[in-house]
This record gives sequence, C-alpha cells and structure tokens, in this order.
Amino acid sequence: MRAAAAVAAAVAALLLFAVAALPTQDPGASVGPVQAVRELLGAGASGSEAAAAAAAARRNAAGLPLLTPTKTQLSTGHELFYESPPRPVGLLLILHKCGRSGSDHWPRSQPCPDCLGLPHSLAKTKQALSRGYAVAAMSSLDRRAGGGGRCFAWAADARAAAEVVRSLPRTLRLPAGAPVYVDGASSGGSIALRLASIVDFNGAIGEVIAPPGLPEMLEKMEADLFPSISPTLSASLHQQLEQLGLLDAKGFISADPGTAAWDTFKSQVASFAALRKLLTGMKAAQREQDVRLVDKHIWECILLAWARHETVGEHMTAALVWLEGGGRQDIGRLVSRYRPARLAALAVNTSGPAWRVAPPSPPPPA
Repeated sequence: MRAAAAVAAAVAALLLFAVAALPTQDPGASVGPVQAVRELLGAGASGSEAAAAAAAARRNAAGLPLLTPTKTQLSTGHELFYESPPRPVGLLLILHKCGRSGSDHWPRSQPCPDCLGLPHSLAKTKQALSRGYAVAAMSSLDRRAGGGGRCFAWAADARAAAEVVRSLPRTLRLPAGAPVYVDGASSGGSIALRLASIVDFNGAIGEVIAPPGLPEMLEKMEADLFPSISPTLSASLHQQLEQLGLLDAKGFISADPGTAAWDTFKSQVASFAALRKLLTGMKAAQREQDVRLVDKHIWECILLAWARHETVGEHMTAALVWLEGGGRQDIGRLVSRYRPARLAALAVNTSGPAWRVAPPSPPPPA
C-alpha cells in the first residue's frame, strides 16, 4: 500500500500545475489577474451576514457551529486545527506554505479568535467539508515571524504529520478504508509529496512546488471578491496603487510585491497605522475593522494578482474528485465543472449524507 500511496502522491503533485484547461503565464512577463486588480480587490459583504447566521445554525461532529475548528496541541508541540461532518467520508490534511498557519483555514470567531479565514485557504475547507471530508490543518513547528519563518521542514514536521494521518481517522471515527489525502503548499508541499515514504495514505496534492524535471505552470488569477474588503476600500487601494506606479496601463501589477518597489505602499498605505486611519474614515462602507485581518486579506489579494507563489483554493473539489477517481479523469474538465464562481459566496453544502445526523436509538423495551 505504501508504494501505491507514493505513486499517487507523485502523480497528484501535477494536479495544481498541469491543469490543461487553465492558461499559463510566461514567468518573465508581468503577471497579474485576468481582470484588473481593482476587481480582484473589490468586494461586497452583501448577504454575508445571512450566510453566517445560517451556518451558525448548523453543527459539525463536535457539536460546534459550522466552520468552527477544534484546536489541539500534539505531543510534538504542533498546533492542529480540525473539523468534521457527523459522518465523514475521508480526511484531508492541509499543510500551509511559509508564513502561514493552520488557523488560516477557518474564519475568525469567538472560539477561534486567531483564525484569519484567508479566502483561498478557507475555500479549501469549505469545499472539502461540502464533499463530506473531515479537514485538518497543522501548523509548522517553526513559528518565527518574518521572511523565511513559519516554514515546514522534514526533520521538524514530517513525523508529526504522519502521526496525524495515522491517528486522526480513528479519533474522528472514519469508516474503514476511508481515503486520506494530504494537500501541501510550498514548504508544506515538500512534506506532502514525501510523506508516503513513512506513512500510508491515498494521495497528495502539491501546490507551488513540483518534483525535479516537472514544469511549474503559473495561473493567471481571475477576478475574485473578498467580503472583508469593501468596494470603497478597494477603490481607495486601487487609486493608491496607480499613484505609486505599481499598476501598468492594463491594470496589472507591474512589480514583484517582494521588492523595494513596494516599500512606500507598505509604509504609507498598508501599515497597521495607515490602515487603521483609512478604515476609521470609512466605517459606514467598510464593515470589517480588524486591521490585522484586513491587512492579511489585502496581501493575499496582491500576491494572488502577482501569481508567482501563492496558495489557490478554487480547485479543491476538482482535486478531490480527481483523486477519488484514481487520477483517471480529465482534470481540465473537472476544474471547469467544479470551480466556484465567487469565493466570497462559497458556502458549505450540508445536504449530503455526511452531514445527516443519525436519529437517536429508540429506548430498549421495558
């Protein structure tokens, strides 16, 4: 079984790169969204409150409101966040890229005040839960802030990830033979693609990482809408990006966000002090006032627009269907069929059998 899992892991590494139906970008060209950055940043929170209220009325296997993770600390010191339908059909373990955390995959809530709900990370969770999977996201042992921090490393993290693969299905009472998949991005992908060498599981997904010799295919990001960023805030950010010369004539990002060209934007626009002042001046239009959360979401938008090394959550349903079918289906067609129209409107579908709570057993006869 281990050999089969290793093959599945290697094949699935192609999943989020070799998607034939998706356009690719010349790495030497200016990379940006299919539509203008303003549309990528633009958002509306319309209907989000109603959706949140409806979600809160539904419960996961732990009896908590939908999209509320259980947090635990492994014996190795790793933080693990997980959530399961009442009757899970399988397990998806997610390993983040550098600079991120397991908590990014759930929205901020009273039980999880540190959760950030980064839109593409949250989209993975929503799609996997909708398909009936339990979702777990482990944080790297490295919790250093700043560049090069919060990265996964084989020596520090592999055995902890393997233990989650072995033990969490029992904890969550997955049915015998239920599939276990591992999704990893960048440093997390390096763990996901090698993990089959020390533990059995059914397949892996590698994002922004590929084995030697495989071409890395970069996607153009289509316009997306994040409910934490209002149209008013979006217009203000877009105007300042234009004034600072960070957009080209077509509205595409013109410079790598990791270079000094962005220093003025970081200090005068996207610093916590500048954002706090900006948000305070648009309270009526900008409902989300948490500076830390808005800052994280803005930078995810910008990095997605640059499309050079960022997590993409739109294709999780297609990925799971492809893995369930043993990699025999056309991934391009699956992406076209299952890609959500708007991440901001994506909700967990709880109509499937995994979310049906069994009625209580009748009392024994007197």
